[in-house]
Amino acid sequence: MKLSQHDLRQLDDGYLQRLPEAALRALSLTLLADLKEAQERLQQNPNNSSRPPSSRAPWDRPGVDATAASDTDADEDDAVAPSRDATARDDDRAADAAAEPPGAPPSGDPTPPPARPKRKPGKQPGTPGVGRTQVFTAHATEEHRPTACHGCQASLAAAAAVCYTGFQSLDLVWGDPKEPGVRLRVVDHRFFEAGCDACGHHTREQPMQVADDPTLEGVQLREWRLVGPGLATLIVALSLRFRLSRARIHEFLDDWLGVHLSIGTIHQTLHEAAAVVAPVEATLLADIHASGLLHADETSWPQQEQGRWLWVFLTATTTLYVIAGRGKATVTQVLDGFTGWLMSDGWFSYRGYPRRLRCWAHLLRKAQGLVDCYDAGAGPLVTWSAPRWKP
Repeated sequence: MKLSQHDLRQLDDGYLQRLPEAALRALSLTLLADLKEAQERLQQNPNNSSRPPSSRAPWDRPGVDATAASDTDADEDDAVAPSRDATARDDDRAADAAAEPPGAPPSGDPTPPPARPKRKPGKQPGTPGVGRTQVFTAHATEEHRPTACHGCQASLAAAAAVCYTGFQSLDLVWGDPKEPGVRLRVVDHRFFEAGCDACGHHTREQPMQVADDPTLEGVQLREWRLVGPGLATLIVALSLRFRLSRARIHEFLDDWLGVHLSIGTIHQTLHEAAAVVAPVEATLLADIHASGLLHADETSWPQQEQGRWLWVFLTATTTLYVIAGRGKATVTQVLDGFTGWLMSDGWFSYRGYPRRLRCWAHLLRKAQGLVDCYDAGAGPLVTWSAPRWKP
């Protein structure tokens, strides 16, 4: 979305009437693009997107038909019209109550206790809140000011902007000759709002806006307001490279850096980092498809469930790892658009590619196997000598 909620609240009939024709056309194109994107999101379902089946409305889920409604109606009829047995039991209780002497305790079922008021979900009124108590001293301040009006695209004066919000970001920096080593850096980010003299629209510089990429749909970089890119990189390395749990990462950051992050913040940072680097896969595939020679191999992956393999596709400048099955579908998907030479072993999944080279090390081993075998007819087929490499 190009226009934020702050921008849309300022758009009304009077504002549109005051806009020049050129600015109105530009704003119309922006509104049309946002409207199409909103409609596409509304039409998404588990059949045409990656949304889970549980996101369906109750009346759209399979197996829901008129039978359930008829059962509900039958239950309501039974509640309104009691059976003859229930009426007879009520008459018996009334006769027993009339026969009991005055002052005697009532017999039968005791009076049910009054119903307790239903507790609303979430934080209850009067409950003390929970917030961050650790205070950091900022090393620097960064100001983010809007440069162009979101309504008429006119330039905005930086001096007329007013700060409306801000937050702190914790990050790790290194490589400074004056201060060697890894150290924590705290930055105060301030975001400004400016009014346009041409059309009167107020434009805000929005913090942490996500790029218009379908792979980042629904991802809000909330925790990155606190966790900077360098600190997020360390959290990802501790989780994936060193196999630490969220609780162990929490202890490590607290003990070694003096940063107290909740386990929820660490978990959210890992998920957001995965979503942010997802577009890198398309760049790696483009580099692989543009190369003239590609090496490929696969091996078992014991860390994953049974039947998963770790594939590697290597060029002179790019390495792509893929975790998938060992079938031909993985090779077909990765090599879609590749026209160079493929260097691989003799696994059948590679044999469908026409421009394929056999790995020399595998051929040498097969030739040595023919030489060492006990079949008298296999020896004369191979005449070779081990290669001698010169420095």
